[in-house]
Amino acid sequence: EVEGVGSEYDRMVKHAYQNDEKEALIEIMGMIKGLGSYLKQLEGALAPAVARHVHRETQELVQNTLTPMIKHAAKHKKKDVLAMLVHLRASVVDWKGGLPPAECPEMAGKRADGDPPREFSQRALAPSPAQLEVMRFLITHMCDLADDHRGGVLSRVMMAKDDLSRENVKSLRHFYTTSRSYPLMLDFSGTLRHLTDLSNLYFREFHYSISPTPKLPISSSLPYILVDHILKGTREPG
Repeated sequence: EVEGVGSEYDRMVKHAYQNDEKEALIEIMGMIKGLGSYLKQLEGALAPAVARHVHRETQELVQNTLTPMIKHAAKHKKKDVLAMLVHLRASVVDWKGGLPPAECPEMAGKRADGDPPREFSQRALAPSPAQLEVMRFLITHMCDLADDHRGGVLSRVMMAKDDLSRENVKSLRHFYTTSRSYPLMLDFSGTLRHLTDLSNLYFREFHYSISPTPKLPISSSLPYILVDHILKGTREPG
């Protein structure tokens, strides 16, 4: 049994790790920091590529995937559905040349299903977090209404069974799922910093927070234990 100040914490941490477990922790921490440093060096190339990817995915949705949905809603005079689809498009659309097309036949329900997809500029200009939040809110709202068309009065009034097909809902939900990670991807530097921050091994270590001892010697902290393990030359060659 360990005696003295911090003995309970020592039992839980300092004397709880075998040498092979310390080795594993050191290797994992080294890999995290090494990979983080390497990705940081590539940030200048990766960040624009991520922004370009997000821009392409959002524009493909609002300029092409939504087009037959807008055409169907306009043709069948579904004003509520059409308004939501138009708002969804308008929230992030980046028209080629910076101006909307002179004609949008789908708004009159006339665009043919076989028409070629719209072309749009490939730019490293991703939507803002606020724009993504608006998009995701409108998408989940429409999908929920479509799924609940046999539910309450509100659902039946705003959206009928055939206003959005199952394929339409599937496409929208797919974007909703994939776009969940877009804010983290676009904040490349912040996400990388958060993922490689290992300060919780000392400042927010679990057993320290539940220890009844208000102050503990630094020699009992996990970082000190691992550094001491390295400096004493007790690491196994590998």
